Amino acid sequence: MCFVCLTAKSKGLFSESIRVEDAFTKTGFGNWKKGNVCFQKHQLCSTHEEALKNLESYSKPSIATKLCSVTEKKQEVARTALKAIFSSIVFLAQQGLALRGSDNSSGNFMELLNLRARDIQDLTSFLRRPKSYTSGEVQNELLELTAHSLLRGIASKIQEAKLYSLIVDETSDCSVREQVSLSVRIVTQSLEVEEYFLGLYETSSTSGATLTTIVLDCLQRFGLRIEDLRGQCYDGASNMSGQFKGVQAQMLKLQPKAIFVHCLNHSLNLALQETISRHPYVNELGTIVTGSPKRKAMFEELMRKENDRLLKPRPLCPTRWTVREKSILGVLHGYNKLMALLEELAGANENVSTKASGLLHQMRPSFT
Repeated sequence: MCFVCLTAKSKGLFSESIRVEDAFTKTGFGNWKKGNVCFQKHQLCSTHEEALKNLESYSKPSIATKLCSVTEKKQEVARTALKAIFSSIVFLAQQGLALRGSDNSSGNFMELLNLRARDIQDLTSFLRRPKSYTSGEVQNELLELTAHSLLRGIASKIQEAKLYSLIVDETSDCSVREQVSLSVRIVTQSLEVEEYFLGLYETSSTSGATLTTIVLDCLQRFGLRIEDLRGQCYDGASNMSGQFKGVQAQMLKLQPKAIFVHCLNHSLNLALQETISRHPYVNELGTIVTGSPKRKAMFEELMRKENDRLLKPRPLCPTRWTVREKSILGVLHGYNKLMALLEELAGANENVSTKASGLLHQMRPSFT
């Protein structure tokens, strides 16, 4: 047999017009007296030459194959880089860090990518491309895709639990725009209470009708049925808790089983406000201690002399009741040191001497 011709025939590399000799591909050559002559003649024939040419082309990859392999390599590099870009955006979002600085080429996002490029070789070359998919538009799109994915997962959990309760509050943000926050509380199959934040929704009106429309629209977007609503929790504002036109009243008309509960955090906040309003010097003490590096250092020195745990009084926060609690604890815990500090300040020639003297007079009868 001729190995070249036999291999070419088995792989179907011969064209239909070529006549293949059976003696070298099928039955086998047996006329050994004329072997040398027949072998030389077969080696020079067109059939053998075509078999050689086709086998060589078959064993080597074609230009199209080479181009395809180059494309696949580029795609793999891009895939690796895009994974790094996406995971970096998710990491910064989870940590609550800003992505961009003064422009797209600066900020936490680009610095993190440049740091990761030291360990990911393909990322360095990808970031040098004109289109590196690191623009602000791409960042916003990836963040939006991530948010939608998370919300779809939350919606499926709520739908699985079926029954749910609403927690709604509204306030203005730092840009003086009214925002409505909406959360849902459910009970899982294992009887564990879970609470999920669904988002912030901007509104130009805070009337009960407008807020009810926003809540119903949000429930519809998440595929939550009003028939499965069993509870609603708001603050004491009339537009939320009003008996006739409040959100709770309008939701009760749609679902009588949705029991309204006044928000306990707001109730605690009101209780703390009332408590502190009877002792206005709590805020003044925090202002005096933290209002000057010198006075702050004086108070800390008094605390260190007795090796006491450092819990300073602080000014009251207008919204966070947890900070108000710490303000009261700071006064109670450091009462003796505060009295010593006020006596020292009252006798000094400073701007706060008069205020310190007045606070000293107020605190003596209140704690004796």
